[in-house]
Amino acid sequence: MELYGSMVYWISRLATLMQEDFNSHMTHHNVTWPQYMVLNAVYFDHAKTPAQIAHHIGVDRSAITRLVDRLEAKELVERNRESVDRRSINIILTRKGRAMMPKLIEDSIAHQQHYLDYLPVEERDRFKQGLKILLKAAGQDPSRDWIDS
Repeated sequence: MELYGSMVYWISRLATLMQEDFNSHMTHHNVTWPQYMVLNAVYFDHAKTPAQIAHHIGVDRSAITRLVDRLEAKELVERNRESVDRRSINIILTRKGRAMMPKLIEDSIAHQQHYLDYLPVEERDRFKQGLKILLKAAGQDPSRDWIDS
């Protein structure tokens, strides 16, 4: 099969284009898509340690270290050592990071809606159902409510 006949190629290409578009729309916030994923995971209390964040957003732990370093330099997160186990580090949003999140979420919803608007309303549910089926085929839990939001 030629590359352009590969569903994997086209899904990957679409994801890359959407992430690049997200990055260009978020330049005024100085936040990239990977950084937003970290902020979002912490903000919604889905993960607090670097390992949990890496698992939640689907990246390797070394990438999380670099992302947290960048977010810390922007004063959006900080590392907080647990008093019981000094080896355990939690990532928490700073006041600046917490204050920024509602606008980041609003802008990310608008970004997603821009793409969904290209689909007729009746196709959107089928598209989401198709994503759930393909995620399940890939071993991902499709019952999570994030795909329905």
